[in-house]
Amino acid sequence: MITVTIAGKLVWDVVLKDIDYEGGDRQVLSNCLSFRTSSKKTPYALIQMTAWGAKAELIAKYAKKGDKIAVTGELRNNVKKIGDKDYIFHYLLVDKVTFIEPKKVSEDDSMNGSDEADVIF
Repeated sequence: MITVTIAGKLVWDVVLKDIDYEGGDRQVLSNCLSFRTSSKKTPYALIQMTAWGAKAELIAKYAKKGDKIAVTGELRNNVKKIGDKDYIFHYLLVDKVTFIEPKKVSEDDSMNGSDEADVIF
């Protein structure tokens, strides 16, 4: 098992899905993290992440697109067949999450009565 910690920004809107899993309902959250690399050619990289149950609910409750979070978990592979070729995709199965900072709120957003600017991480 390979355990990694990656800090980055959530790429997509946060959507919590209910699925039927082994005879019971479970919640899952899939998203993508964007993070800096040391390469000048490709300064940013993306990695898929998946969180289940309470971790998924926590991320859905306290994070949104653009927020910076750190996740620790197991690096896993998923093989997808596209046409006649097999492709390997890597993703992170989330074990721990740390909320680093919310997306910066513009003055216009903070003046429209939104409570989102008051959330402290």
